[in-house]
Amino acid sequence: MGNQNQTALVIGAGIGGIATAIRLAQNGYQVTVIEKNQSAGGRCNIIEKDGHRFDTGPTLFLMPELYKQAFADLGERIEDHLDLIRIDPTYQIHFDDDTVLHLTSDLKAMQDQLEGIETGSSFKPMSSLPTPTCPTSIAISCPMTAAPPDWLERNLAARPWS
Repeated sequence: MGNQNQTALVIGAGIGGIATAIRLAQNGYQVTVIEKNQSAGGRCNIIEKDGHRFDTGPTLFLMPELYKQAFADLGERIEDHLDLIRIDPTYQIHFDDDTVLHLTSDLKAMQDQLEGIETGSSFKPMSSLPTPTCPTSIAISCPMTAAPPDWLERNLAARPWS
């Protein structure tokens, strides 16, 4: 690896910071991670108070394929470390007028709920969903999926201040 004398500073030890630091280190960089909190994990953390533990984890686990790839890049299988269980609906939103919106991956059920709240509203979010000609994989270009030197060079070169 030709990056043995290069250093990198990663600010934040959340999921993204840790994934970036690992990939940089795998590519030969000497990496330093700085975290403002007392422990790593970002939103994936715990608060302990008066003998009770509170999970501060993210509300949703989005894009599991990125996490699977991150584990695979480290020679591991996510299934060997985590038991992922799909929950549907993912959560509920309760409004002041007693309306309840059940966020679900069932697009038809989601459309019906949105239409019940505001006629025509179900077509707005549906228009932003990926189509066969515009897959979500095109939109995902970040340190979790790209080799660090390529990602760094590509993104730093685009900055007007560099």
